Amino acid sequence: MHFGNEVLFLDQFPQFVSIFNRQVNRQELDVLSIIRFKLDALQYSVVGPEWSSSGVKRTSHFHHLHFAVSGSAKVFHDGNMLELKGGGIYWLPANCPLECSCDKTYEQYFLTFQIEWANGVELFLRNQRPIRMGTWVKDEFVHEWKQRPLPLNAYWRLQALVQKLFAETVTDIEAIMKEQYAFQTHFSNVFTFIDQNLSAHINVLDLAHVHGVLPKVFSRDFSDSFGLTPRKYLNNRLNVKALELVVGSDFGMAKIADMLGFNDEYYFNRFFSKMNGLSPFKYRKKFVG
Repeated sequence: MHFGNEVLFLDQFPQFVSIFNRQVNRQELDVLSIIRFKLDALQYSVVGPEWSSSGVKRTSHFHHLHFAVSGSAKVFHDGNMLELKGGGIYWLPANCPLECSCDKTYEQYFLTFQIEWANGVELFLRNQRPIRMGTWVKDEFVHEWKQRPLPLNAYWRLQALVQKLFAETVTDIEAIMKEQYAFQTHFSNVFTFIDQNLSAHINVLDLAHVHGVLPKVFSRDFSDSFGLTPRKYLNNRLNVKALELVVGSDFGMAKIADMLGFNDEYYFNRFFSKMNGLSPFKYRKKFVG
């Protein structure tokens, strides 16, 4: 034991009890290290009956976390209804078909984000439903969210809050991660190929060839494992890259289209609009100005 300018090593004491350490818990720590919480946008809105989907199911490739301020709205999934009410925090999962309803007004801040493994596969792909995750006090957060530019610590605190909510709410996370880890290992050659060659030119035939099976067999196995088709997964990966370039660069749309392997700007615009509900130009103007 040393004092002064030297380090005091607590684990040299016989009464020291290890809760976890990398030598014993390497697998758990390694799994956690490859999970990415990727924040996309935090927005404020007040909506009314126009928010209702009129029986049509909506999906998004982003998770939505609603910080409800006032009023109320409803979402429906598999015959179950969840009411979104002021003061609550609600999770609307990615790739989860939902019907939406709002009779009067609903005021909210909503965070869009992704929870991915290192190779871009969404962690929560199957059997998820919208849930209430907790409560919040508006005044504890909004004063910081109104700062321009938003401090880096604000992003950090928001990401920490999301992680905390999931750690406390998703009780079967270990089972989900073990299942996904097994699927990841089985398709590791496919994900490596996509990471190295991501573009609009990649198709399911390419992935099946890399995996060494017939396209029909590959599509079935992939869909059963991850809850979405290989084509939809490729589109999601390509869209994430497109969003990064549209919002995070000054490249023109023709240049971005070329970088992503589209034949021309027209096909890129059509793809982007279908995935995001806005043309890439309008999307950039909305979020960048």
